[in-house]
Amino acid sequence: MMLPTTTVTVYRASGSTNEYGDETDDNRTVLYSNVPAAVVEDGQVRFATPELRNELIEQFTVRVPRKFDITEGDRLKDDCTGAIYQVNGVSAPQALVMATSTRLTTKRIGAEL
Repeated sequence: MMLPTTTVTVYRASGSTNEYGDETDDNRTVLYSNVPAAVVEDGQVRFATPELRNELIEQFTVRVPRKFDITEGDRLKDDCTGAIYQVNGVSAPQALVMATSTRLTTKRIGAEL
């Protein structure tokens, strides 16, 4: 059972490309809004980049009701904090007694759109 702590807006890439033919993330195509979600920080990973900067990646698990079709590559915006998360993995664990929530593995990539 999932206990929502916030609501999120789900964005899906629109398929638009830049001048080089690369797909762009415009964060404007809203797939769902006001989705109840539970957001929990899983940890942080630090690593050094080639530019000798320390990068910090914050990893989160987000749980949402199963009825929403959220896929890898979608982006979530926390409606309360404005944090933006990129979905890196989707799983739907099975339960014997009741329907479970969909578990999303995400990383925080920014703030307010």
